[in-house]
Amino acid sequence: MNKKTLYSKEARSAVKLGVSKITDAVKVTLGPTGRNVLIARGEAINYGFVNYPLKITKDGYETTRGFNVDDHTEKVGVVLAKEAAQKTVDQAGDGTTSTVVLLNALIEKGVALIEGGANPMDIKRGLDAAVEIFVKELKKRSTPIADDNEKIFQIASISANNDPVIGRIIADAFKKIGSEGIVDIDKSKSTETIIRIADGYRFDRSWVSPFFINKREEQIVEWENPWILLYEGIINHHKQIEDLLEQVLNPQAGGNRPIIIICQDAVEEGLGFLVANMQQGRLKVVVVKAPGFLDSKREEMEDIAVLTGGEYISYSKGMDIMEADLGHLGQAEKVIVNKEETIIIGGKTDKEALENLIAELRMNLTQAKNEDEAYPIEKRIAKLTAGVAVIEVGAHTETEMLEKMDRYDDAVRATKSAIAEGYIVGGGTAYLRIKTGNELFDSSTRRILEQICENTGEDPEKIIELVEKKKGSFGYNAKTMVIEDLAKAGVLDPVKVIRCAVQNAASSAGVALTTECLIADVF
Repeated sequence: MNKKTLYSKEARSAVKLGVSKITDAVKVTLGPTGRNVLIARGEAINYGFVNYPLKITKDGYETTRGFNVDDHTEKVGVVLAKEAAQKTVDQAGDGTTSTVVLLNALIEKGVALIEGGANPMDIKRGLDAAVEIFVKELKKRSTPIADDNEKIFQIASISANNDPVIGRIIADAFKKIGSEGIVDIDKSKSTETIIRIADGYRFDRSWVSPFFINKREEQIVEWENPWILLYEGIINHHKQIEDLLEQVLNPQAGGNRPIIIICQDAVEEGLGFLVANMQQGRLKVVVVKAPGFLDSKREEMEDIAVLTGGEYISYSKGMDIMEADLGHLGQAEKVIVNKEETIIIGGKTDKEALENLIAELRMNLTQAKNEDEAYPIEKRIAKLTAGVAVIEVGAHTETEMLEKMDRYDDAVRATKSAIAEGYIVGGGTAYLRIKTGNELFDSSTRRILEQICENTGEDPEKIIELVEKKKGSFGYNAKTMVIEDLAKAGVLDPVKVIRCAVQNAASSAGVALTTECLIADVF
């Protein structure tokens, strides 16, 4: 392996070219008239593809993941754009195309300023200040979504590439479980798409190690029909769970079913043992840190035990993990673990035991003397009674299924972002209207609306001139191709999506513009 080193103008040019190339692929998906991108993975044969089907997508994130270049110096720019897009999708669930388009504009215009004699560090400081001004004004203009089901429908429809069918199904799902509920996307066994309500539980803890991730592209752990071990202590040696795992792997117990271990921590030899067996394919496992602290931890673990039909293995009960067997384990339909939280869907609970627990908590709530005593009880009741809306997506082919599931996933994530931080009129209007006084930044953010116009076949300058003459919620509706009141037309964007796109694009642009040396591996 050799190294290739570039300096100053050459280094920035290579990064700029890499970002420009990935932008050319991604930008065609922006807006309601965005075009399809075909992604082919694997070795082509006469009748399709082995293992990796042809993927049809209008999703900017999927396009970034499928894109690459051969030149190793340009690849640095590609990776920079991918990382910015990844951050946006992790934080907001949507807005990757806007992130990449804005990043490209900032780099192109910023490099031109540097070549004209501007100081890169001054440019970066100016960008950072502009982002602060933009975000502050964006939040001022935000409207809370509350439980407005029609607004949820509009936002979900737009995020699903203006598909009102997907928008309505997602709105119906949130209507069934409330705006704070959990919505999961799954494959249907038929061509019909349905909403199924299942018991669900969510807590704010993740895996103890990313080596447990089994879905690399989504960066999540997802196991179906798992056993669930609830343990108070720390797993630091394989002997603590060796006998139990042998029972889990026994064909009479269902074969190699996954096991979710929720405990204080897994460290040293214990963690190494579990990770090694997972990576070698002998064991389907993830270790998740237990939720809560002190008394709240014990209560929440006991709640999960009831919800899953298991038992909390605790020192206070005189229980030793080395004596645990399958009878102590809970079970669920599915468990999903991402970077921030764990979701248990369809716990195999004893319905009577769960009803008794909820009744007991409600009785305790009536006896609470003040808000400090009432709040933790209310929180436990809410978590135990919250359902999960599982949208089972139907399609005629695997290719269609994957494309539809991507759009459902985007729309659900965008809806959650709107619930979190509110919404604003869309169509690139906020990017155009919010001015910061920084010429580089303001001329770059208008690029979003320009690209939307290009994808509809309109003259961007003409449309922008017309939009700038209007005020309030008036803007360009690319679906109807007219200037109108976007709030009334239901053209809305989640504030969180715009905020994250701007912050991540500007952050990555700052890195590119202040790059003075680039070192790349050459194979």
